[in-house]
Amino acid sequence: MTRWTAQIVEEKDAQAVARAGARAIVVALEQVLAQRSTASLCLAGGTTPRAVYVELAKAALPWSRIHFYFGDERAVARSSSDSNAGLADETLFGPAAVPAENIFVIAGDAPDLVAEAERYASLLPAHLDLLLLGMGEDGHTASLFPGASSLNERVKRVVSVVGPKPPPQRLTITPLVLDTARQTFLFVTGSGKAEVLAKAFGGVGDALPVQLTSRVTLFADTAALAKLGS
Repeated sequence: MTRWTAQIVEEKDAQAVARAGARAIVVALEQVLAQRSTASLCLAGGTTPRAVYVELAKAALPWSRIHFYFGDERAVARSSSDSNAGLADETLFGPAAVPAENIFVIAGDAPDLVAEAERYASLLPAHLDLLLLGMGEDGHTASLFPGASSLNERVKRVVSVVGPKPPPQRLTITPLVLDTARQTFLFVTGSGKAEVLAKAFGGVGDALPVQLTSRVTLFADTAALAKLGS
């Protein structure tokens, strides 16, 4: 795994992180759209990204020119409260009136998750313009968990995995996708993640899944950065 080279954006609290993150996403997408007709944005799930999407939905972006993907999904229907796509429907796609044809969803309720992983991998662009990530208190990102065999995947871009958290069956992008994204934004908030964030940056102990990308802008609140030191 690669040690991070990171730009850190510190904000006072989670809501300030959401606002700063949304502004940065808008700028990044506008820069891409100034050069090309479309831009690709890969979304994360979780509590911190939820607040970012609420803020992002307020932006006056040309939504018809942005293609949306997902870094991972639980093996549930899109209507489930556990679905990352469902979260995006509620907080971003619906409020911003994103065209349905621009949303590329992982079918978490597909009967064959291995086949669905292959299908979704075929839809991903060679290089995502912007990849959004969150981080769990165990250092996982997307559905790449510490010690999992998926961390060593060097052929497939999307795989079916079993995680330690419910619901356990999931689909996730692999290090191949993380390492080839043109830009990566990582969102971390709360004191509960301060220790693992310090561990990730300090390089103490085993390497963490969240370190899989070497080019990252970290948006974090003061509480999450409390143990990072200098």
